[in-house]
Amino acid sequence: MVRPVDKEIIWDPDAQKKEKVPKENYINLDAKVIDRRLENWRIGRRQDYLSFREPFDLNFEDSGSGANILSVEKRVEEILYATRIVVQADTTATEHVSNSVDVNVLTSIDGKKFDTVPFAEMNLGDNQVKTMLVNPGPHYMIIAMDNNAAAVAKVKVKVFIQE
Repeated sequence: MVRPVDKEIIWDPDAQKKEKVPKENYINLDAKVIDRRLENWRIGRRQDYLSFREPFDLNFEDSGSGANILSVEKRVEEILYATRIVVQADTTATEHVSNSVDVNVLTSIDGKKFDTVPFAEMNLGDNQVKTMLVNPGPHYMIIAMDNNAAAVAKVKVKVFIQE
């Protein structure tokens, strides 16, 4: 939520000549921005508050055909205030020989019981890199992998979350 600080447009219906307000780059406009973590308004630039968290990597390994395999890190992310989530999967590792893996985004409201049907998913073959944009909404997410072939799967996933 953003409130302009020093800019106020007053509408005067009786004015004969209307002046056009010059366009400004909205991302650089000084504004009062709500900091949800501190539950307080701050004056600053919008770009300072809508920035990506530090991206993180998840590593998946499977030696056969498995479903809903969690990463080695088993990382659960809180995404309540996320405005954008980007997930990039990479199957270019030399140890990866599976020709079909699914990368699934599973979500939860309480952080304990996660979906059994993926909130978002993408399929990759061998030696591919693929990126998907995930709509934010639920409170928590975890990323899992399905290995659809009876072969070794080694997948690296990078996650970017913007708040």
